[in-house]
Parts: sequence; structure tokens; C-alpha cells
Amino acid sequence: NVSAGPLPTTAGPVAFKALQTYSNGEVVRWVQIAAPGQPEPDLPAPTITITAASAPGTGTAPADTSSTGGDTQTSTAAASGGDSDDGTARALGIAGVVLGLIAVALAALFAVRTSRRQA
Repeated sequence: NVSAGPLPTTAGPVAFKALQTYSNGEVVRWVQIAAPGQPEPDLPAPTITITAASAPGTGTAPADTSSTGGDTQTSTAAASGGDSDDGTARALGIAGVVLGLIAVALAALFAVRTSRRQA
């Protein structure tokens, strides 16, 4: 996950020039910008594509597909909308709280029984 801001308001590619430093001190500069119609550079800068915002209320955004170093990466977090995961997370959270309360009640019951037996 990456948190960034503020991003440009116009649609189009945005490159993030990066320096990668190894434990032996070697530094690799991922700073080359790919030019349209040209072969991909040896050390391309990571790039994302800013797209236009979706219509209000739709809850989805177009997926971003970027190519860096020959690997295709797809952003699914923005495209999923998160609504279906929210219901599942909420149900699991409620189930966890209920099971926790049951465990506390059983622990209290066993503590009372144990203290009565010792008396």
C-alpha cells in the first residue's frame, strides 16, 4: 500500500523517481522515464496513471494498470469499492465480540464454582 498526496488533478502518468540502496552501499537509480513509442529503459522509474474520478455515488474507480520492468501491476483496492468486504468484516467483528463475552462469562462461572468447592 502506498499513501501519497497531493497528486496531480489532471489525468495522465506520474513517475516516482526512486533510489534503491543495498546493504553493501550500492545504489541503483530507478529514474529513467519511458518515452511513448520508445523501448522501455533499463532502470525505469515506477509509474502510475492518474485517471478521471468516477461519478459521485458509484463507489468504484477504474483500475490502474502500470508496467514497470516487464511486470504488470493492477490496483484492485480502488476498483473494489470496499462495500462487500465491509459487511464481512463487520460480521466477523461482531462474532469475535460475542465469543469474547461468552468466554468471559464462562471464566466467571468456573471461578465462582471453584471458590465454592474450596470453601
